[in-house]
Amino acid sequence: MRRSAWTTTVAMGLGLILIAALPAAAVQGSGITQPEIVVTGDVVSGVSKLYVQQSRTATAERIRGMRYEVKLRGVDPTTLWFADRPDRSAGSQSTRSFINTWASLGFASDPPNAVIQFGENEGIAVELKKPRYNATKRVLRYTAVVIDQQTPRLPEKFANVSVFIDDAGLEYQTGTFEISNWTPGQQVSINLTQAQGTVAFSSGQFPTVSGIVIIGEDGPIPLTEFRMTEDSLILQSSASESAEAIDAQVTLSLSAESDIQSFYLSSASDPGVGISFALGNSQPQVVNNSLTLFAWDSN
Repeated sequence: MRRSAWTTTVAMGLGLILIAALPAAAVQGSGITQPEIVVTGDVVSGVSKLYVQQSRTATAERIRGMRYEVKLRGVDPTTLWFADRPDRSAGSQSTRSFINTWASLGFASDPPNAVIQFGENEGIAVELKKPRYNATKRVLRYTAVVIDQQTPRLPEKFANVSVFIDDAGLEYQTGTFEISNWTPGQQVSINLTQAQGTVAFSSGQFPTVSGIVIIGEDGPIPLTEFRMTEDSLILQSSASESAEAIDAQVTLSLSAESDIQSFYLSSASDPGVGISFALGNSQPQVVNNSLTLFAWDSN
């Protein structure tokens, strides 16, 4: 069966509002005008910061398994930070100050996740521990544990290094909606309701934003509108002379605060549209006009 897909990727991340258009070729094939796409994400309470450190070069010495001693050389004496909640803001502090506040940030007891990016957009997700900083020599050392066991090993030497450190303000999981019996002209409308903990629809985690993928089982979907907020998802299809129902798949992310346990989904879609949802690798559950409970830790 032929599958045709298009993706809206929020490359700027950080919960920024994005208004964009689908690739023209993907729309023209269905003979419709370009749909309006509005995407917001990660709109939840609390404060979340992303710290960025840069260095000219780095080395990684394997200790054992996926554990490495990473040494950053020519480290920028300034550590940048970006916040998206409750307000979008940015700032900086000295790298010495950042390392000195490591324990007060909670990183000593709960090591942060980070992405070590180098070369031309190469990056590896790690957990960072035991920072040691020599401001005079501009050398910063971390013990880094590679998170994904399928990821290639860290190279022994690399250059043009950026380290993106997440303060664990949010957790992320990927979710997939399966939509069936969707007649052209009908609307798909899905609502997210809080249960235990705060959760929101999201375009993915910065800097490794996964975006939102919409896949039509039998070619481009004739959309006139795609709209996602922190607690709702709307897809409006255009009316067509063809009465053939549409089957589609929508993959996106959900972001949640660390105390998340569960959430509800419900459908306010037009009559006859079938919807199911799977979080991560869990089994799909039917979503209808009543509240359906989903466990966050479902993998």
